[in-house]
Amino acid sequence: ITVVLLAYLLLNVGYGFGLKHIPIVDIVLVALFYLLRIHAGGVATETSVSPWLNLVAFFLALFVITGKRLAEFSLPYRRKVLEGYTADFLSRVLVIATALSLSVYGAYSVLAHDSEWLVFTSIPFAVGVLRYLQLSLSSPEAENPELLLLSDRIILGSVALWGAMFLGIVYL
Repeated sequence: ITVVLLAYLLLNVGYGFGLKHIPIVDIVLVALFYLLRIHAGGVATETSVSPWLNLVAFFLALFVITGKRLAEFSLPYRRKVLEGYTADFLSRVLVIATALSLSVYGAYSVLAHDSEWLVFTSIPFAVGVLRYLQLSLSSPEAENPELLLLSDRIILGSVALWGAMFLGIVYL
């Protein structure tokens, strides 16, 4: 945990001292913070974090933070880093992060387990990701991703269905 904690602390200090004001670096670092939290959990529980989880988590986090930055364009107060972005650029990054999330999860569902059925979990995964993309592109509520994720019935339903399918296929 020492390496993970040290990396988290150093990056957090760097983020606080100015990296958060550098376009692209800010969203990549926030996504990386999510990965470091996953690794801290893995170390704490003595569980190995798979490369697949790293990729899916990173691209999903990049997807969510980019949607948040895009939604912040509609606010009267804007972060300094938004001066280095355009809404069009963030929309494109959002679509790229969506495609990468779906692609990596799809590859994982085919390659990481011996089940021929796991690929079908890609369907509710895609529904949830695409719904979040739709809301990120059309709703200022994407500025608060946790509220958006917890208040949308389509996203909640897709997460529940994905979880039930995944657990049923992998563990039963």
